[in-house]
Amino acid sequence: MLFVIIPLPHEHAPLNERHPMASNANIFNLLKIIAEIKTNPRQTPEQLYTSLGISKSGFYKYMRRLRTELDFDVRYSRKSACFIIENEPFLPTLNLEFDELSALVRSMGQFYASGGDYVTTYHALKAVRKFVALFPNQQIRRQLQDIFGETLYNEGYGCKEKILRIIEQAIEDHRILRIRYFSISEGRQELEHDIEPYMIYFKRRALYLDAHCRTHWGTIRMYRLNRVRQAAIVPDSSFEVRDDYSFKQRHQHAFLIYPGDTPVTVKIRFNQHKAPYIEEVCWHPSQKITPDPDHPGSIIFEVSVAYPKEVVWWMRRWCQDAEVLEPQEMRDYMLEIARQEVAMYERSIQPTKQIH
Repeated sequence: MLFVIIPLPHEHAPLNERHPMASNANIFNLLKIIAEIKTNPRQTPEQLYTSLGISKSGFYKYMRRLRTELDFDVRYSRKSACFIIENEPFLPTLNLEFDELSALVRSMGQFYASGGDYVTTYHALKAVRKFVALFPNQQIRRQLQDIFGETLYNEGYGCKEKILRIIEQAIEDHRILRIRYFSISEGRQELEHDIEPYMIYFKRRALYLDAHCRTHWGTIRMYRLNRVRQAAIVPDSSFEVRDDYSFKQRHQHAFLIYPGDTPVTVKIRFNQHKAPYIEEVCWHPSQKITPDPDHPGSIIFEVSVAYPKEVVWWMRRWCQDAEVLEPQEMRDYMLEIARQEVAMYERSIQPTKQIH
């Protein structure tokens, strides 16, 4: 059995018992503030509480509660223009047996496969790894670590545990990394890059890294971690995160994977057969869904995204029940795909033998 004693916040009663009037909405706001600070520390307090829809007075009340109730001590540094976490609380006592922890490790693969995205999924991975490291029996702990590594590599899409740990260390210590990266877009070859690693996250069932690429100076690139063949920390190196980097702003226009600064509006018509399936899901924060006046029962699905082709790739799952309306270049792109597919299938059709 795993029995870990971990310090609790100053007051040992649960949050809702210490403050009976605290609502679920208030607790949710506390968690949102923590997540926003950790994900996007380089913003002003005004930008933070405005983006969350919280008043200035309400925001500072929440900040006091974070410090006094949850032991989450954070301050805003005007010199560095970012939030700095001074203290972060630990979870309370945990009791996990071997079979429970083993199931938790293996379930991470299913979590990846379900399409968990962004920083939250990556933090869940780190939490499970900490649980494994705390298991008291050395032999069983090694077994769990092997299971974790196998799950990460096979179901986490090829990311090696050793490389992931090196990248994590470089992020934590603000050290420059030298990597060998297999680049598909640059001729399907391994290239050496010196990078400043910023943030690891999940997108579409794969681990990615946002990093400032010093080899191509001035650009922030997205690296897929299973394509990193080697990684080493550059001795005596250091870096500061660029002032203009914001994970939230960089990825807000991504529809599936690709980020970008300039969004393009894409409109798609879904007919009456598929409209109900589209309407019941939030596919993107920017989406707008309106009835199509010219086609009763159909809807117009509209999004503003950085890489319009991703919307086309996504809509193709709906086959003839979806049609690209705008922009024109995406209609042309879809038409060319359709022509190529027709030609491909026509080539594979064998002529029917005539019976005499």
